[in-house]
Amino acid sequence: MNSIDKSVPGWTDEYKSTRIMDFDGEGFYIRLVTIDMDPNDTFYMQIPAEYETRSVARCISDFFLLNESGREKIKATLEVEDFPELPEIYDYFCDLFEDERCGRLILEYSINGGPSNINVADLAYDHLSLTEERSSREKYKVLHLILDTQNVPFRDIDDQAEVKRMKMSFLGLFLYYHVTKQNVSTIDPSTIDGEVKDAITYCEDNNLLKCKKVLIGDDMKLTVTDHGKKYFDELYDEAQYYVSNFEIFSHVFVDGDYIRFNHVEGKDYRIQVMRHEGIDVYRAVMVMSMMNGTFDDSKDEWEKEMRSINFFSRYFGACVNTDIEMSKQDFVAMIKQGKRTQAVNNDSMH
Repeated sequence: MNSIDKSVPGWTDEYKSTRIMDFDGEGFYIRLVTIDMDPNDTFYMQIPAEYETRSVARCISDFFLLNESGREKIKATLEVEDFPELPEIYDYFCDLFEDERCGRLILEYSINGGPSNINVADLAYDHLSLTEERSSREKYKVLHLILDTQNVPFRDIDDQAEVKRMKMSFLGLFLYYHVTKQNVSTIDPSTIDGEVKDAITYCEDNNLLKCKKVLIGDDMKLTVTDHGKKYFDELYDEAQYYVSNFEIFSHVFVDGDYIRFNHVEGKDYRIQVMRHEGIDVYRAVMVMSMMNGTFDDSKDEWEKEMRSINFFSRYFGACVNTDIEMSKQDFVAMIKQGKRTQAVNNDSMH
């Protein structure tokens, strides 16, 4: 999967350009932008050439600092004459990396015009692009990182045994989905460990999949059981329930007494409303993800995805979101009005 494009206006990036070798010995620029940030607000700074042979993580840790005195020294080197906002953006990214180090959030790193979900242990050189300013045709080496911020899932659940059970069930349902969609039919027995073993165990214990060898020495064959075929229909009905009752809260604009649904500037309150209504939001997100095609992008790399350290944060990070920018009374009023609006919408469809 290629990363989302976050090209800086006026510049063109060429990932892993063969012409980068012409710039050996020169320093490179690091560019940072988040998924939801305007490319015009991209942060950039120059990094010494020797950091090409150091990890992406090292580039970040050595130049985005916790201590204030270190930060001030870095900010003194930024090109503030033309871009006075750089120090403020620098502090934003420093705080972001500190939250990651402290386990308050999870960051995924992608390369503009290159791969998604890169390993920050990779050498910086392995992910450099050659960037060219369109007007002057000047060229520079650049490490152009796109950051996706995610919450740490399950931190709102104190019972660790329950968290372990939930993780096992979600791994199982992820595998079950791919077998049902015929993205997976066989598996090398030597790979049945860790997350894959947990997934198969869950599916077998719940009579969703059969996993067996046809002949000695063969790969294990995965097939959906009769119960598993019926269960997929049940999951579809469950997903429809969530959609019909909570989709109305996906784009809500609230300004005092003014409440509008399906508003282009509205915020997503589905998780908060589901939690208020007593819904298991982790289960709901898993089921809806199965039915809306969220997992289809991973069909060719399902095992790698399942074993990724970011697997749960990628799909369930939003589930811990409890922020509500309104009073409890206004929140309840929004829910009531949303339900009335949804009921009217449902009636008009019949």
